[in-house]
Amino acid sequence: MTESVNEYLAPIRARRTEFGQDRTYLRETLREGNERARAVADATLAEVRAAMNTYY
Repeated sequence: MTESVNEYLAPIRARRTEFGQDRTYLRETLREGNERARAVADATLAEVRAAMNTYY
């Protein structure tokens, strides 16, 4: 079982290692993800405020 799991995860681990070595790419990817998450959160909060009729 352990061998099967390790075989399955080997390409994923290799890719993670590859991405982890490029700090610039990693930071840029995290920044972009943060921007997208913030946009979704802002939209959600706007909907909640509208539903609760609370505008601050």
